[in-house]
Amino acid sequence: MFKHIWPYSMLMILVFGLGAFFALIYHEPIIEFTEEITMGNPEIFSLPKDAPEDISLVDPEMAPPDIAEDVMKGYWIMVDTQKNAKEYVGNRLNCRNCHFQAGNTLGGKNGSISLVGVSHVYPRYSKRAGRNINLAERINNCFRRSLNGKPLPINGPEMKALLAYLGWISSPVKDYDSFPWLGLPRIVKDYRPNKENGEKLFQQCCAACHKDDGQGTQLEKEEQILDIPPLWGPESFNDGAGMNRIAMFAPFVWLNMPYMEPVLSEEEVMDIAEYVTSQSRAKFNP
Repeated sequence: MFKHIWPYSMLMILVFGLGAFFALIYHEPIIEFTEEITMGNPEIFSLPKDAPEDISLVDPEMAPPDIAEDVMKGYWIMVDTQKNAKEYVGNRLNCRNCHFQAGNTLGGKNGSISLVGVSHVYPRYSKRAGRNINLAERINNCFRRSLNGKPLPINGPEMKALLAYLGWISSPVKDYDSFPWLGLPRIVKDYRPNKENGEKLFQQCCAACHKDDGQGTQLEKEEQILDIPPLWGPESFNDGAGMNRIAMFAPFVWLNMPYMEPVLSEEEVMDIAEYVTSQSRAKFNP
């Protein structure tokens, strides 16, 4: 799997490893006790149940011949949205910025946000829409909000490919009745985030990769396999995106950041979320 992008794997490890290294250096005063707070003792976040151990994820390149082309096209849209669905994207983000490993994970630490099983939970009720929506509509919500773009044509090749890809990676759990690994931890305890502390923590733990101005890092390569996304401003998600809510941004950071070395406490990520979501960004156009 991923044979098309293996040359970039060591580069990814190097760049994110360095980012995590510097984050750990700057974060040294509080590292000693953050693991004690976060591991197995969720005071603010209610974690979903672990995925069953008998689930074996499938390789997109091993999809059956009748859907293989669409599955791989959908995979590459997830990995490099800027290249493969650019006309529908209005900022600098790719689907993989939120859905690590193109969503082909079972969630948890370093594996957010899983999409395995998502094909089996739609149609489902949407509070935003006030009605049941199907998976294609949910995908277009991401394009309009997280990618600050425009919806894919429902019957177009991009939507067909994404639905095929999500259907294939969801195939191992087609007989399951529930999918507790989907989504992010839920905030269950009142905590008033501190924006000023969040700014300090951002500079200590996030700016090494996302930069002081929150605009991230972009490599000058023809094929953008590796990037560190902007977190605010016109090139980031708009104010209608789920990530612009503390309830989503904070647990995502808690599970995943610094990249591959999540050490921040629940209170710390809440503070960072307060700071990041208070920054200016594009307005959602309903």
